[in-house]
Amino acid sequence: MFLKNRFPASEQKERRDNLYSRLRGDIVTMRKQGNFPEKDPSTFSKYYCDLCNDSFPLNEIKQCTLCGRWACSSCWTQDFYVCNSCNGVIKLHTMTFKNPVPEEKED
Repeated sequence: MFLKNRFPASEQKERRDNLYSRLRGDIVTMRKQGNFPEKDPSTFSKYYCDLCNDSFPLNEIKQCTLCGRWACSSCWTQDFYVCNSCNGVIKLHTMTFKNPVPEEKED
């Protein structure tokens, strides 16, 4: 919605594509979509969260759509349906700086 009011249609698509391609370039795929998480050998039916390394039943962890990590509810961001790790990268790419750091002048 915000982009609709601020930029022409051609720029909107370019900005979205640019953001997506920058995200895909910065986020390393840890596991392919559909691959199962690492199984906890000490339990019968629990799997490890890739971020906090606690074990959970498969129905309590979700696979990140960007990197493929499996994350529990405490390591998950519902806003973009991604893990907290990828959410941090998204925030860095979408944040705007109000007071950019001035460049140092060469003498």
